[in-house]
Amino acid sequence: MKICFIDLLFNWPPRGGADVDTYNVLKQFTQRNHNILLLSCSSPTQNRGMFNSNSLPFPSNKISINYSDNNSGKILKDFLLDSVADFQPDFIIIGNCFFLKPLITLFFDKLSHPIIWRQYAYELLCQKDILKFLNNKPCPLDFLSTQDICRKCGLYHQKNKLIQSEITAWLEEYLLAKAYKYNYSVILTNALQKVQKIIVSSETMANIWKCYHPNVIIFPGGIDAKHFQTNKITGNKIKKIFMSGRVEDSAKGFHVLYKACEKLRNKRTDFELICTAGWREGFPDWVKFMGWFDYDELPEIYSEMDICVVPSIWDEPFGIVALEGMVMGKPVIASNIGGLKTTIIHGKTGFLFPPNDDEMLMNYLEQLLANDTLIEEMGNNAQQHVINNYTWDKIVKNYYEKILVKQKNMGTLEGETSIE
Repeated sequence: MKICFIDLLFNWPPRGGADVDTYNVLKQFTQRNHNILLLSCSSPTQNRGMFNSNSLPFPSNKISINYSDNNSGKILKDFLLDSVADFQPDFIIIGNCFFLKPLITLFFDKLSHPIIWRQYAYELLCQKDILKFLNNKPCPLDFLSTQDICRKCGLYHQKNKLIQSEITAWLEEYLLAKAYKYNYSVILTNALQKVQKIIVSSETMANIWKCYHPNVIIFPGGIDAKHFQTNKITGNKIKKIFMSGRVEDSAKGFHVLYKACEKLRNKRTDFELICTAGWREGFPDWVKFMGWFDYDELPEIYSEMDICVVPSIWDEPFGIVALEGMVMGKPVIASNIGGLKTTIIHGKTGFLFPPNDDEMLMNYLEQLLANDTLIEEMGNNAQQHVINNYTWDKIVKNYYEKILVKQKNMGTLEGETSIE
């Protein structure tokens, strides 16, 4: 089977969960004797296409694009069309990119290769950012239903960034695709008619996309269990509660975790809160900010922790950090939201609490801190649960191959609307 993956934001070493997903899915496909080609692009101003093709375990090709060049759209189109014409794939999977995804889809309008979209967050459903998060809560609107409102919201937030010269990869594609224009919704609608399937990471995402496309399927993220191994043993007298990820992003809910820990300090002082972020002023000495770490350093960091917490208040599409903690044998307490509620078995591998409910979070933290045996049991359950269900070989075999091989043999992409 020949599969062409298009990812305009791919970096390795990874800059986010989408990079980890793309890398490991393509690696597994290659190991399972499928013919893979990754197409990407680099930019002189943004963190995209930052990888060495010779160091990847699968074939790749990329082109350098200056998004401020008026001819950049044509350059990208010619590169993709020529590459696909040479490769002749059975499927084209368009993965991590923002506003250019519909345009790329329409590049292949005259070709017969089935096209699949892989949605990692709420790109295309929100013109503000990938979070679909506004006023400190998940936004109930989406671009395809409330185009005028979402367009104005997007223009407002992008305008502020333009004034401040904060040209991000998101803004690059916003400008190049002219997503601020009224006809962008027509482009998106036309592209959706060319897409055979949309792959998402959670039921929350699927429920939105099912309003606009007949074939939406749920593929969970995965974990490299061999990478997350260490011989270090924990069991700290002063327990370490760990939050990994973008602590500075309010959608990640650090304020909820801090408030819960602050309340808990009135009852007990045998713990500290550890976070992956740069030092921040104004916090007591039991809160520690470790800075950022490379992907290869994460297993050692997790091994030193006792409890992992994912207190997000936005609809996490999946929540890879929960799997990282679980595969390292740590109980995980997470918000009962988005993809997180499907990966954690409440009461067995960790706990789920209502988003923003710092009181409930405090209670679950207290249960674990008071019971070393429960920490160990939940950690062991969590590790086994991930190994049984979320390793990359199982993700590719049980989800990607199950659909793609079957549909290739059938010669069509008609089929199930979801896979749980």
